[in-house]
Amino acid sequence: MKVLSLCSGYGGLELALDILFPGQVQVTAVCDSYRPARIVLARRFPHAVQYPDVADPLIELESADIVTFGFPCQDLSRAGKGAGLRGSRSSLFFRCAEIGNLSGAGALVIENVPQALKHRGTIEAELLRYGFVARWGRAKASEAGLPHRRDRVFVVAARRRGVLPLPPLSPVPPEFDHPPEMVLPTPTVVDMGWGRTEDEWDGWRTEQRAKHGNGNGHGQSLFQALGRPEPGVACRCMESMMGLQRGWVTGLGLSISAQRRLLGNGVAPAQGALGIYRAITSPIDD
Repeated sequence: MKVLSLCSGYGGLELALDILFPGQVQVTAVCDSYRPARIVLARRFPHAVQYPDVADPLIELESADIVTFGFPCQDLSRAGKGAGLRGSRSSLFFRCAEIGNLSGAGALVIENVPQALKHRGTIEAELLRYGFVARWGRAKASEAGLPHRRDRVFVVAARRRGVLPLPPLSPVPPEFDHPPEMVLPTPTVVDMGWGRTEDEWDGWRTEQRAKHGNGNGHGQSLFQALGRPEPGVACRCMESMMGLQRGWVTGLGLSISAQRRLLGNGVAPAQGALGIYRAITSPIDD
């Protein structure tokens, strides 16, 4: 399977496909506007052509069997301002779908936050305009054996049957899930407890609780839950929690801020494999 990867990050969706179809995935081209992501991609997919921007007209000349993308979620997520698919970032969905069509791909594999379901009609209509029929799956990281509850949806949109065959086995036992006591806050780009002492964190949460009139202390902090480790150790913990091979992101000499951004935005491969599997075998009903 020749794969063209857009909004690639560290290559999590491609790793997810490789879990489902081992030895069959050939990543031929990648694209990400973030330079540290391209450093990771160059090391991990050395034979893939690189593009720095989906607006590059040369990317329209790429051919592929499958196009993958996790388009920016900021305008859809709870952390954003609710601009939706027409927001300046999440509107990249339309460009990615266009590239998918121009590539001649038989299938698209898409990842995003669950809030994308609110825009299901628009997403499906745009994909159908190019002949892609969408099937949706949903999976939490904990359901794939990872110690956090990151929740994501995955879309498999095909123009013809058999482009993505039925995977031979489920990527994880269907009954598997971490007990709640084993679940940590999910790795994120913004961790308000990062770098704060225990007293500083408690004080900040108290201020936020008073300011917003709620009892949750304005969010959770993975950094604090891990015991406030040295930043490099914290990033390696994030990498492990995403189910990545050690050093996939953290072993390339990137800055701590770049590592946090990549790991906080990335796709957990095992979770992706489960979500894609569900989209193929037991899609979410309308």
